[in-house]
Amino acid sequence: MALDPKALSETATRYKSVTIDGLKIAYREAGPKDVPTILLLHGFPTSSHMFRDLIPLLSDCYHLIAPDYPGFGYSAAPRVGEFNYTFDALADLILAFTDALGLKRYMIYLQDKDVAFALHANYGSNVLLYPSWHEYFRQYHPRTLVVWGKGDHIFTVAGAEAYRKDLPKAEVYILDTGHFALETHAPRLAYRGFLCRNY
Repeated sequence: MALDPKALSETATRYKSVTIDGLKIAYREAGPKDVPTILLLHGFPTSSHMFRDLIPLLSDCYHLIAPDYPGFGYSAAPRVGEFNYTFDALADLILAFTDALGLKRYMIYLQDKDVAFALHANYGSNVLLYPSWHEYFRQYHPRTLVVWGKGDHIFTVAGAEAYRKDLPKAEVYILDTGHFALETHAPRLAYRGFLCRNY
């Protein structure tokens, strides 16, 4: 059986960039564009590189987009005075990024909320938003998969279990790993069953 060159080129990771508000935002893209899209958002202080093992596991059935935030990976790294390194600014940037790529419907694969230096100073703004996030969870019940490392000393298992309070249908899995689960458990984190049932 001959390999289909088009299928191979669609599943291969492509390295691209787009300019958002004057900043070059680098991203990885894989998978055909006519299948469900997953937006892979990295943690801190990492980059889209953290998804290098996960992308090939999903790119045959999903369109994957993994941007590097400003100051991370191959994206522009403006000085602190030139870019507002806050979680609100990153949220606005990712919204503009998805608009620029024409993404209308997608799942979000979010990797932790660890903090880099400038974002560390802004972390308190996230804590203040927790009540509104949980109100959103209670009101809209988004389909949610939570995967946690039981050996994570930064975000404890209690944090994972807290999702069940406002999202009783959330699928919560506690793995025998630490904070960087993608480094040790990428095949387990592909969770095709959840993705297939919920998209």
